[in-house]
Amino acid sequence: DYMIPSFIVQIQQIPLTPNGKIDRKALPPPVISRPGEYMPPANELEEKLVGIWSRVLGIEEEKISINADFFEIGGQSLRAISLTARIHKELNVKLPLAEVFKKSKIKELAQYIKTREGHRYTPIYQIEKQEFYDLSPAQKRLYILQQIDMESTAYNIPIAYILEGDLHREKVAGVFMQLIHRHESLRTSFQTLKEKSVQVIHRQVKFGIESYDIDTDERRQQKEEGGQITGDKSNTHLPSEFIRAFNLSYAPLLRVELIKIKEKQHILMVDMHHIITDGTSMGLFIKEFKTLYGGEQL
Repeated sequence: DYMIPSFIVQIQQIPLTPNGKIDRKALPPPVISRPGEYMPPANELEEKLVGIWSRVLGIEEEKISINADFFEIGGQSLRAISLTARIHKELNVKLPLAEVFKKSKIKELAQYIKTREGHRYTPIYQIEKQEFYDLSPAQKRLYILQQIDMESTAYNIPIAYILEGDLHREKVAGVFMQLIHRHESLRTSFQTLKEKSVQVIHRQVKFGIESYDIDTDERRQQKEEGGQITGDKSNTHLPSEFIRAFNLSYAPLLRVELIKIKEKQHILMVDMHHIITDGTSMGLFIKEFKTLYGGEQL
């Protein structure tokens, strides 16, 4: 879901570069459509909903009409889940997800909320430390499916980014170690104890980034011909084999590769197992990586 575009813009013709590739810089920016006239909030509840929509969608409050459709101005299923969570937390009303799809305008949603009984929001508190913990229902399904086919990559979540400019590999590795230390899910392994599936959170895990340098013709040729790229101690396999099955018994269920294309251009590849992450978590992970690499505090 996190890869589904928030906006779709219809154009007459796709602009191309002289080489026949898509000229992305010439593509028009997405414009938020607001059918009909802008309608401001009429009461306090609608004002609060406009504020919640603004934070979920990343749109200024003054641009959100109470007659605008949530799914026409950037909403999708993951954001709808976030919307119901925020409404529960800020308004103390437990809103079924299905109602967001049925009543996707603020005016309709406000009318529905007025008919609902209050349901006090209870935050999730951290439990005491244990040797191991039970799995959630979703984790149980993913664990069983992985055990059925140990070589399956169906539940891997890979992402890749092109990084422009000067890059410090040691700093990248340090940022990932900070994230692993910060998030328990990145230090979690899964196993079966006494016929019961459990998860174990480790205090420390071994982690390293594999790196490649293919900025010379010789290395490019080796890669194309399927030969082993040599000259770097971290090279254990080719980049084409990056996405491979995880052994859920060993943490972290995360792998990272950094490929140098030329002097100031790299490809950063990250792969995680779905049992420790999802679309919302990946968005947070990327945001925190950028913040830490930029030298800021979380």
